[in-house]
Amino acid sequence: MLLIRSLFIFTLSCFIPFLSLGQQPVLEKYIQLGLAQNLQIQKNGLAIEKQQYKIAEAKANRLPVVSFDPSYILAAGGRRLEFPIGDLFNPAYQALNQLTQSNSFPTDLENVDEQLTPNNFHDTRLYASYPLFNPAIYYNLKAQEQLISVEQAKIDAFQVGLRKDIKVAYYNYFKTFEVLNILNSSEQLLNEVYRFNEKLVKYDKATKDVLSGVKFEIAQLNSNRATITNQQAVAKAYFNSLLNRDFDAEILRTESLIPVATSNEITTLRTQALNNRPELAQIDNAIKAKQIVTQIKEKSLLPTLAVQGTAGFQGNGYKFNGDQALATIALGAKWTIYDGKKRKHQIEQTKVETLELQQDYKIIRQQIELQVINAWHNLKAAAQKVVASQAAVENATTNFEFIQKRYENEKAILIELLDAQTKMTNAQIQLSIAQYDVLIREAELERAVAQ
Repeated sequence: MLLIRSLFIFTLSCFIPFLSLGQQPVLEKYIQLGLAQNLQIQKNGLAIEKQQYKIAEAKANRLPVVSFDPSYILAAGGRRLEFPIGDLFNPAYQALNQLTQSNSFPTDLENVDEQLTPNNFHDTRLYASYPLFNPAIYYNLKAQEQLISVEQAKIDAFQVGLRKDIKVAYYNYFKTFEVLNILNSSEQLLNEVYRFNEKLVKYDKATKDVLSGVKFEIAQLNSNRATITNQQAVAKAYFNSLLNRDFDAEILRTESLIPVATSNEITTLRTQALNNRPELAQIDNAIKAKQIVTQIKEKSLLPTLAVQGTAGFQGNGYKFNGDQALATIALGAKWTIYDGKKRKHQIEQTKVETLELQQDYKIIRQQIELQVINAWHNLKAAAQKVVASQAAVENATTNFEFIQKRYENEKAILIELLDAQTKMTNAQIQLSIAQYDVLIREAELERAVAQ
């Protein structure tokens, strides 16, 4: 079985420069579960929701604002307004009445003595305002809408990385099973050797020290198995954490872990990566948002125009009659003529920030291409290592079988047999690891290309 598998991978490595996993329903279901339940994605989703509210807030700035603002004042003391109206006019009016022999003029006017702060006074009005011309409102809305694309690109980038992490964690988990199976098979061989040596000791063809040597090898194997078992538990917990589920949840094995071929060349993969990677889309959207911010600053040099109106009642006591009715309408404009070039400096600052993002775009673009190149060559090297590991397994197996026959015919010593068995086990383990490394390197290339 190992030979067939290695020959299959050897064929691919000779004729196909890039390997791609076929559809694996079980693993793909785990990936979809991770995308749906991962805590970091859920957190990033909240950032999207928050940005949507910011967009709604920006849209609301285009609508009229209506407020109800009633007030009632009770006052006592303070400054007063004193004016001797009675002292000034009563004598004069009395003289006029005498001259005209009539009572046409009042002679009982009282002096004015009122506190300046109104008492028992209410002002109950509705206020409404509406922006007629304010470019900042329009461009702020465009900026907020652009920023939601930035947040979405962040989620997309994390999802691409999460797909790779889930695959690698899955392969690392089942890699431990393969290693344990090899160790179990090796233990069976050592037990057979032990039983064979028991017979030799029984018939005085060997001393008991040969049994101690085999026991030591078995103990060493059990120690290695305990280490792999611990690694398996950690790998299981990590995989389940990516899916946000119980650390001890069962992990099902996919139907196949054998790569299948595709004809994509490295130049094609680099182009795909530049078209697919969300990190580039994230920076591109951030550049567009920053350019809109620059427009906001530039448009702030223009005047703004708004209309405001009020309607309500104002007067002493809550009477709400025609005498207290009040209505106003106002048209207001604001134009900052000079601010010490503050806005000009802000505009230049946002332009520099845009240039910084454009440089970041070039840097990340270059890094992405390097990632693809590195991942592509790592995958090729991993496939070639499988071929070399298979040859090592075949050589170690043949050597072990040869020495085993010689040992059974008393033509080889125990240490030669144990050394050959150890080399065969290590070669089998290295082959299993190499086969899973092909899948891991493939997942890394998929991450670099953002498939």
